[in-house]
Amino acid sequence: MGKTWFSLNKNGEHCEMISAAECLIPIASIYHKDPYSSEYNSRFKMGSYLAYNRKFKTRVRTQFLSPKTVYAVNLVFKFMKKNPTGEPPYVALEYKLAENTKSSMVQLADEREDGWLMAKLYELTSDSRNVDLEIVFESSKQYYSSVLVVEGIEFRPLEKA
Repeated sequence: MGKTWFSLNKNGEHCEMISAAECLIPIASIYHKDPYSSEYNSRFKMGSYLAYNRKFKTRVRTQFLSPKTVYAVNLVFKFMKKNPTGEPPYVALEYKLAENTKSSMVQLADEREDGWLMAKLYELTSDSRNVDLEIVFESSKQYYSSVLVVEGIEFRPLEKA
């Protein structure tokens, strides 16, 4: 209960977010008592995952995607400490899809209407309602900032031009 957030966009296409509690697998245990916190205004009952060392893996299994739709796969998160400059947040987070050998890097994130940040990781076209992805995240060694507060992985249909 409370592990998937489902909504429709203005075109009636399905949007789906999988909670961190449902899909996240810690790689290293450099967190305090409980890696989950409910103090960051998460839409999920379990709360958000506190990625102190920015090393974690996700195993995402969707259930409600619209077939034949192009989706952006987004990491939805906040920083434990806000950026006082007001500039777009610099993320510096490396990630790799399980079937790929090369890592990619998220550098910037966009602020959503709900106050969370969203970083686009990948685009895919859904063949069915179900998608199974494994993504490994690791902090860039060149840059490290505030602790990531991870809400989940979101599948959002791309706007049609």
